[in-house]
Amino acid sequence: MKKYIIGCVCYFLFLVAHAQEEPPSSWKTQLSWFLPTEQASASERQAYTHLLFAHAQKLAHKKQKVRHERAFLAKLYRITHRDFLKKYATNSPFAKTMQTGTYDCVSSVALFALMLEYTGYAYQIHETHNHVYIKVQTAQGEVVLETTSRTLGFVKYPAQEVNLEPDFRIISLKELAGLQFYNQALDAMQQENYSKGTKLLRKAKMLYAESPRINRLNFLATNFEKLSR
Repeated sequence: MKKYIIGCVCYFLFLVAHAQEEPPSSWKTQLSWFLPTEQASASERQAYTHLLFAHAQKLAHKKQKVRHERAFLAKLYRITHRDFLKKYATNSPFAKTMQTGTYDCVSSVALFALMLEYTGYAYQIHETHNHVYIKVQTAQGEVVLETTSRTLGFVKYPAQEVNLEPDFRIISLKELAGLQFYNQALDAMQQENYSKGTKLLRKAKMLYAESPRINRLNFLATNFEKLSR
């Protein structure tokens, strides 16, 4: 863990030295959805913002040197996974991913979506009943990013080479942030911390109001509160 933190600091200093501009306000807003104040301090949020933006700038620079979009996306996938995602574990919010390199499908999809946003790619976030992944449109056809897999997650020909679950719905990056709060709310309630779970659900609903799973859990939590009075 100590080596990982030192490595991140060195990488951060290198990237910041090469950054030439401030992140776009819209991009910073998107990132802020995944770094709430109760999970990361102001100084941490600032450091993570500059670190990720410098990484996005580095990728944008590499994009100019790669002729084919699929080749660039494969490079984007490999470099981003290598530099930020170290170990998969369920219920790993984005702040934990930045702090330790531990990630889940939501936090890793958020990371890649932010990189795609900055490098100018049209993408869709697909939500199934227990998973999320990304589809990216390129001039050479569709690419799937199964972000939880380091070695098998970049799929050039999804129809032939990957057996993904039937889609539940296509969601926005903001709605993905709602799922992060939903996962934490569910975890809190499973630990019988209903007060914390209810607060997290409110945040989830603010970001993803039309989510069936968030509304279902919110209904159960509300009725449980009424019965426990």
